[in-house]
Amino acid sequence: MSGSNHTLNLILAIVVTVLCCLPLGIVAIVFAAIGMSRQGSGDYAGAESAARTARICIWISFGLGLAILAIYVLFFLLLGIGTAILGF
Repeated sequence: MSGSNHTLNLILAIVVTVLCCLPLGIVAIVFAAIGMSRQGSGDYAGAESAARTARICIWISFGLGLAILAIYVLFFLLLGIGTAILGF
């Protein structure tokens, strides 16, 4: 994997940390940084392994963020319908 892909993993990890799921995003940042470090030292197998773990954490964090957003929207949608029916 090239250095730009490791940098992309780090950028995506930072974005999902800020926007989606903080705990898994931090794990993704750590593994993306480990991947960049290992590639710099010539450990390409270790870099690929760390990058794969970072990508998995990125996608899980993204999915959790979407699920939480969907639950949030659904809750307030149902709350709005309920208050409209009850006439508050």
